[in-house]
Amino acid sequence: MQIPKLWLCQNCETLQPITQLTCEVCGEGIPTEYLLSSFDINNEGEEYPFVDLGLAVMWAKYNLGAMKETEHGDYFTWNDIHDNSLFTVCSTEICKIDIFNYYKNQEVLLSSRFSDIRMPSIQDFKDLIRNCQWEQTAIDGINGYKVIGKNGNHIFLPISGQINNNMDVTSINCYGQYLSGSYKNDNVDHYLLLRFMQNEHYIYTFSNGLTTARTIRPVIDRDCYKHIYISKALESIAKSEFVDLGLSVKWALCNLGAKKPEDFGDYYSWGGLSPQTDSSYMNKSIYVLQQEEVVDNTNCLTPQNDIATQLLGEGCRIPTSQEIDEIRIKCKWEWIRVNNVWGCQCTGPNGNKLFLPAAGSFSHDKLEGVVDFGRYWSSKAFSNDNHAYGLGFRKNDGLTYTFGICNRNNYLPIRPVKDC
Repeated sequence: MQIPKLWLCQNCETLQPITQLTCEVCGEGIPTEYLLSSFDINNEGEEYPFVDLGLAVMWAKYNLGAMKETEHGDYFTWNDIHDNSLFTVCSTEICKIDIFNYYKNQEVLLSSRFSDIRMPSIQDFKDLIRNCQWEQTAIDGINGYKVIGKNGNHIFLPISGQINNNMDVTSINCYGQYLSGSYKNDNVDHYLLLRFMQNEHYIYTFSNGLTTARTIRPVIDRDCYKHIYISKALESIAKSEFVDLGLSVKWALCNLGAKKPEDFGDYYSWGGLSPQTDSSYMNKSIYVLQQEEVVDNTNCLTPQNDIATQLLGEGCRIPTSQEIDEIRIKCKWEWIRVNNVWGCQCTGPNGNKLFLPAAGSFSHDKLEGVVDFGRYWSSKAFSNDNHAYGLGFRKNDGLTYTFGICNRNNYLPIRPVKDC
């Protein structure tokens, strides 16, 4: 799918470039469908592709543990699910799956943490049976069913059989059995699953679920998937874009060293040119910083000692204390969560937004305050040579503030700015 180059403003009906998140004429935000249209949800190249069948949930294209639709994937018993940290049993209807760590164990690199992926409920299976067309077929010699939604999209469910106590895979090409996250608490513990064979597909109840292993086809709720792909669209734009909040400078959509808005990025000491992970700088003392001419006659970092300028080029820099005061005072701030990362959403006078994660800080080689607060450097030194100014916000009261008493030896994130 090609990324559209223009989008139509629904307010003033003017065409805007796809890289512009708000209309340059009236300030209306880019419609969700344009962000989502930049990403093909059936694309083989996505980290864990899901398919829209026109149902309440999106269905994974592969079985759990598989990397293509014809693979059977891994087999799980209910003992595996209850005893495995990759699963979170939330209720008798929902079992979430930590896909990120699951595939990390298999050395598959993922750029997103899909924390809302789960095992399907019985209702999800019923929707799949009642509202889709089932066709028995074979792909690359693997027998299974092509399940086609009313919108024409489809998934393929291989006839994967089961694994018994002796660890032998049985019944492949005979019947498929897919676990749900549901069970009946009737003193027998009857576990529920989808079963299909000989053009029959139905909900099946069994009581030997603790020892017999079956396959899993994950799902994700439509709204959760929508939010993920909005974030991915913003990430794509953020790689080269700064956002205009209607202030004196444009602000980067990501922290320095981050690839998407909710990533923490790298942590720097004030005036440092290497991140916290670089041991050559970790122990650089305040005395050394004082001896180096790192500031100009306004007590701000020189371009040679501004890591944002050095990495991003001329015109990009760490914000001044005045620019931090401006964004703090003139913008609306809201404590929110983006892809399970807490932080503050900043809305500018023109309606454009950016997200600053609560990334905490490094102090004495220890990361502190993640989720609880965010602190970001300015380029301005405090009158006390040991300290510098910056922007801060706290979870407990949701307030933003300008600080001037942070020791320069602390390591904080940096959110760059760019001259308009």
